[in-house]
Amino acid sequence: MKICIIDDDKIYQFLLKKMVNMVDKQIITSSYFNGLDAISSFEKLDSCYDIILLDLNMPTMDGWEFIEEYQKLKRSSKPLPKIYIATSSISGEDRMRALSYKTIIKGYLIKPITLQMIKKIVE
Repeated sequence: MKICIIDDDKIYQFLLKKMVNMVDKQIITSSYFNGLDAISSFEKLDSCYDIILLDLNMPTMDGWEFIEEYQKLKRSSKPLPKIYIATSSISGEDRMRALSYKTIIKGYLIKPITLQMIKKIVE
């Protein structure tokens, strides 16, 4: 399994990677500091992640802009990864917006992300 973390907070990325490793040492994690870096990489790699943990509030390209660009990418026959919004936003508006992407967004997680949340996601 491969998990991609897209978040501009280095400490948060580090902690998430540690938690994922505690759940299963076989899971490979990659990380990007904003949506633009991730999209640029995905264009080259033809995205082969199983799960994406996506922050909403980031510089350069936020989570919503990432989702719009991600949907435009040409992909092979590989299944789409499950995207989980991982944010500190408790805004009802953001939650409703996430529901409008129900085919691509599988969950809306409020930070701090716990070990239990990670376990549930990778099951």
